[in-house]
Amino acid sequence: VDPNAKELDLTRHRIKKIEGFDFLHTIEYLCLRWNLIKKIENLHMLVTLTELDLYDNQITKIENLDELVNLESLDLSFNRITVLENLSALKKT
Repeated sequence: VDPNAKELDLTRHRIKKIEGFDFLHTIEYLCLRWNLIKKIENLHMLVTLTELDLYDNQITKIENLDELVNLESLDLSFNRITVLENLSALKKT
């Protein structure tokens, strides 16, 4: 993966854990649709990220988004989230 990539699509790669993205210093769009991710984690270094797509995973809780200061779009559709909390850190647009 190009460390200067602005977009990365890892749809349907059976990813279980978000990790190893700390080298993506210019990433703006990260697509992790249709994977096996259970927890939102290890994204704090992706400060240029504007769009995060976690559609259809196994996420149960919204967390660890407070350092994604440029995030404009977040898709958590078709996950296992039952309570909407920890949204205060997200930027309103």
